[in-house]
Amino acid sequence: QSGRVVEYDNGQIHFANTADQSWKTGTAIASYGKNIYILSPQDNQIYKYSRLRDKYSAASNYNNDTDLKDAISMTIDGEVYILKKGGTIIRLYKSELVSFKIEALAVDLSTSTKIFTSTELDNLYILDPTNKRVVIVTKPKSPTDVSRYYGQIVFENLENINDIYVEKNETKLHILTDKEVY
Repeated sequence: QSGRVVEYDNGQIHFANTADQSWKTGTAIASYGKNIYILSPQDNQIYKYSRLRDKYSAASNYNNDTDLKDAISMTIDGEVYILKKGGTIIRLYKSELVSFKIEALAVDLSTSTKIFTSTELDNLYILDPTNKRVVIVTKPKSPTDVSRYYGQIVFENLENINDIYVEKNETKLHILTDKEVY
């Protein structure tokens, strides 16, 4: 909301500058390589900033013509995965919409709020705080490949789950609630 991004580098915290007057605003932020991406459903855009020597570049538009209305979460591993309200997941590769289908999906994703992956992970992790679970689906290996339902992890005793993070060996899942990190 402030048009500023905080950067942590070599033990130092400072505000990162951009060649623009200020940063674009959005609902989610993700990084990949030397780039930062800001999901801005209100502008129907994903803004891409590249890291330069002492600041970030001006924003460039990453989304060509995909409808980002109701987008609530984004994750990047070379491809961009976007979760929309109602549980729809869309997939972009080089700014273009690519087919995304989940085979044998055994659960409803309509109350999901976050999606997570990284280049090191084989799966997509989808947070559904209403049902106190994380749904796991495989990542497609090619533009024509499909995802497959892998399973779910249910957290019966946790309330107000806000976010997730999965370590690169996929043996630890971190859960952020209103009060604690598990």
